Amino acid sequence: MLLKAERKTIRNSFFSTINSRHRRRCIPERTAIEMLEHRCLLAASTFTPEEQLLLELVNRSRADPPAEAARQGIGLNEGLAPGTISTDPKPPLAGNNVLGGVADGHTNDMLARGFFAHATPPPGSTTAAQRVTQSGYPWTNTGENLAIQSYFTLDSSFVTKQMHDILFKSVSGHRQGLLNDVYFETGMGINFGPFTDVNNIFGGGAGTSYDVGMATEVFGTQGSGPFIVGVVFTDADNGSAADDNFFTIGEQAGGGGTITATNVTTGQSWSETIGTAGGYSINVPAGTYDLVASGGNLAARYAVSNVVVGSANVKVDFETTTAALAIPAVNLGADAHVGSESDRTVITLTATASAPVSGIQTVNLAVSGTGITDDDYELSTTTITITDGATQGTATFTITDDAAVEPLETATVTISGPTAGLNPGSTLNTNIEITSNDIAALTLSKDTATVSEAGTTASFSVILEAEPVTNVVIEIGSGDASEATVAPAMLTFTKNNWNTGQAVTVSGVDDADHDGDQSTVVTVSVKAATSDDAFDSLPDQTVTVATTDDETGPPAVGDVDGDTDFDANDSFLIQLVKLSGTDAQIDQSKGSSPFAAFQIRAAIAQLGLTADVDGDLDFDANDSFLIQLVKLSGTDEQITLSRGNSPLTAIQIRANVNGLEIAPAATQIVDSGSQVLRSAFSTSRDRLLFESKQVDSQLLTFPVPESELADNLYVDNFRHWIDTI
Repeated sequence: MLLKAERKTIRNSFFSTINSRHRRRCIPERTAIEMLEHRCLLAASTFTPEEQLLLELVNRSRADPPAEAARQGIGLNEGLAPGTISTDPKPPLAGNNVLGGVADGHTNDMLARGFFAHATPPPGSTTAAQRVTQSGYPWTNTGENLAIQSYFTLDSSFVTKQMHDILFKSVSGHRQGLLNDVYFETGMGINFGPFTDVNNIFGGGAGTSYDVGMATEVFGTQGSGPFIVGVVFTDADNGSAADDNFFTIGEQAGGGGTITATNVTTGQSWSETIGTAGGYSINVPAGTYDLVASGGNLAARYAVSNVVVGSANVKVDFETTTAALAIPAVNLGADAHVGSESDRTVITLTATASAPVSGIQTVNLAVSGTGITDDDYELSTTTITITDGATQGTATFTITDDAAVEPLETATVTISGPTAGLNPGSTLNTNIEITSNDIAALTLSKDTATVSEAGTTASFSVILEAEPVTNVVIEIGSGDASEATVAPAMLTFTKNNWNTGQAVTVSGVDDADHDGDQSTVVTVSVKAATSDDAFDSLPDQTVTVATTDDETGPPAVGDVDGDTDFDANDSFLIQLVKLSGTDAQIDQSKGSSPFAAFQIRAAIAQLGLTADVDGDLDFDANDSFLIQLVKLSGTDEQITLSRGNSPLTAIQIRANVNGLEIAPAATQIVDSGSQVLRSAFSTSRDRLLFESKQVDSQLLTFPVPESELADNLYVDNFRHWIDTI
């Protein structure tokens, strides 16, 4: 609430003290003060040097009330009831431009109209509280002090200090107003000039004119706060009275510059322009702050760290001859964060200081990342330089087009080692994603090759189409090592030899079979367990190797499909024909036989009794079944179970079947019409000449006459051979 205004006039009781302290004055000055009890208002920013001085004097008093009382030569509660003012420090007041405007307006009105009071005379009479309300300041508490001091020769600093002194020494509420901790903000209005004393407050007669300094102090609280408040100044350094680490008119610095308060926890910042008299106030939330004063006419940047703000205002001054220099923080940024090898993307890296640097400053630049190597990028420099007075320096990061097969890679670019004029900021690295344009592949120099059983060889080479990150192991395998072998069985490609072809040698394998030319598939595959993952999924590749047969002479007796050997395909065709297979079935089952179905039928028919392997004197389906069973690696037990009424043992039947593999002594055309060339024994009885397995440790051989015998003799001899077994 607004308390009753109180006006007091200070006359000769103060003059003696002032005159004794300032003997250079030729006549007594006149002094008066006026005070209004507390009310409320908002924060200010720019004062005149005299107003800033008055604010500094008030805040010095609030910082240490007992010390200020001692400085004034009085007790803190002199003239007051004991304990009226506590000895506790009071929070500093923040300058507020709205309250300053109210104070200036009232001071100028009093000078112009020759009155000295809280309430203005008509026309337009207002009280102190009304003036604050009309300004738009939403106060909860407000108060006003008035002071007037006459002079003959103006020394604005001296007169300003006089007005502060008389207010502090006053026992009529002025001292209490100055030291009231309910206030957060203040506005100061000081002016100098002629004053017509209409109300005779100096006692020299109504209408007497004086040259005076006049001050209005308006105090307020509006519910905002707390504030960081202070003044930026350059203290005298000459041993004079002004060399006191306290603001003096003429020492103001930084006008037009900036005070920035940065919360050390959140990184959020608040800024305020420094007033022409060096004063500032910043409304901030509670927290811990780093403050920087910069710009304006400041020669450097100055810093105060770890300013703790609670619920009350905090004062932080910047005295430029002793303040710590503020070192800008440097951070790293990039104009892009993705690029590709195909585009050879160029990315600009920028080291940015939070303020212009003093002198040349540098940071080191380095690149790291999983799988990242020097082949992946080029840096224009490993040192970024920020020139004197600048805030940025740059370098370029160029993605190179290497040959390596790589997954999506992330390069981390980092700055470190800032020189003395820089501090590390919060962002010291940035990531850049690199897309590779290389595809995993391998190539064979050929897909067919020819070797022979005589020992000739062939070769092909294997090469990778892109560089692996780790080794790639290639396995080489032959589908039939009895026909063709490969060497080596394994190839290893590295980052150093990936584009050099490695040879694989294929060798033909000799056998004693009339098996004709054989085809073998050589497989080339990636060994995934020990290879670069990018190559693991490559499909197998093959080389088809033809091995030419080196056996000469007639084919085997049982070769009915014309491929010069007696094998399972022959036995299958024999079985198929004996089971009344059709020509279509023969064609479907003949494999690579060059014969037509009727030629195969003819060849099987010509076998006659040479194919009587079960010894029942005919060539029937039971013989063809046993032949196929043996050629499909049937066991003796299976032969025994499958021989039907055959009088022969499994050993004898197996020997008879194997006898079909024996080449005849001569060949003959058995069907001149069809031109079927089939194998035949020189006699029909030669087929019974074979070596059987031992029976009772003796090798039994059926004696065959050298001359052609009649059928009945052949039968008799065959039965004799059976009886002998």
